[in-house]
Amino acid sequence: MSATIYKAEEMLYPQMRDLNPDKTLLILPVSALEVHGHHLPMGMDTWFASMNASDLADEFADSHPDWSVVLYPALTLGTDFFRNLGFAAAITAIVLVLLLVTGCS
Repeated sequence: MSATIYKAEEMLYPQMRDLNPDKTLLILPVSALEVHGHHLPMGMDTWFASMNASDLADEFADSHPDWSVVLYPALTLGTDFFRNLGFAAAITAIVLVLLLVTGCS
């Protein structure tokens, strides 16, 4: 038997509220949109982050059956696309930390 894996976007508020905070792992994949040439879409890194987060959720759930796992949708931060067009669109580490801390409050 393994832990229950929830998708955050499918949960109702009472389900989230009723989770045991001492036995719940929240997983938030974070990635950027980047140009990978003409052969790959800009979302490759986001796709890989989501896939790795899902694999992590499965492995953790298998090894911690008394826990709950909440898997959030990928958070896409920043892009190098606009920089390639002459715009400044990079996100700094400070902004990332502020976004994550604010989102956790």
